[in-house]
Amino acid sequence: MVRKGDMESNPKNEGMEFNEETLREFSSFDDVLRASGGVVNKINDHLGDGFSVLEDKTELLDVEFMVVTYSVHPSESTGKEFTSLRVITRDGRKLIINDGSTGIHEQCLALRKRLGNFVPLHVPRGLRMSEYDYRDGEVKKRARTFYLSTSL
Repeated sequence: MVRKGDMESNPKNEGMEFNEETLREFSSFDDVLRASGGVVNKINDHLGDGFSVLEDKTELLDVEFMVVTYSVHPSESTGKEFTSLRVITRDGRKLIINDGSTGIHEQCLALRKRLGNFVPLHVPRGLRMSEYDYRDGEVKKRARTFYLSTSL
């Protein structure tokens, strides 16, 4: 099995064409990698800005980062607004944080009101998390809210 790290990027777009016989022989992802010698065009080398959506905000708990863009968007699912931050961590990860909560989103609205354009914004202690219980009717539930840490 060929792993993600076994692939080389092809930023110069030195593409290849597979003949009909080779195409017929392909039966797996790994077959394509072997036929290409592990050199492939990676989508993020040619499209997008190099930032990936952060799926788990706990990854940025107490992790230093810089906010490099800030924007507010309407949510189609909730009808409310949410904030998108593009951040670069001290260790070089380029991530997009999406948040519509009373945490990060509200902090960013307050920063925008106070400072206007507030980027670049240094966040030396990354995110912090508040966990709490609440009731949804008769059901007790656990929730989390994430904040930009204001600790030094």
